[in-house]
Amino acid sequence: RILLAALLSLLYKSLCDNTKPKEYHSAEVIATYIRTNYFRKDLTISEIAQYHRMSANYIQQVFRSYWGCTPVQFLNKIRLEAAKILLKKHCWQIKEVAFMCGWNYPHYFCKKYKIADNNGFRRMFRKRKRKSNNTF
Repeated sequence: RILLAALLSLLYKSLCDNTKPKEYHSAEVIATYIRTNYFRKDLTISEIAQYHRMSANYIQQVFRSYWGCTPVQFLNKIRLEAAKILLKKHCWQIKEVAFMCGWNYPHYFCKKYKIADNNGFRRMFRKRKRKSNNTF
């Protein structure tokens, strides 16, 4: 899980524009905490704030100004990337992957990311892969 969190960290950093000043060190620390604990179903802003001895409002403000999204949105992106990796690499059911990635309700996960059935995501990924292999 640590290796997966590190890979997701590198992936997300490449997707985000993090050219903000270095004064947002706390946003980086919080993001690292989220990346390493994304699979916990009980991960909340108040728990993160208590762990880092900061106020929840401060975390929201600094995180949004640095990353351009709220900590909850960031957490959902990390969970989705982890779910994509697990669904591509393994034959687990979507319900199992949803629970492994920290979602309490697999139906919410499927509805939010428009996954109709157990193989919906895998079929979608195969179609995209075929299209990308046909282009030069």
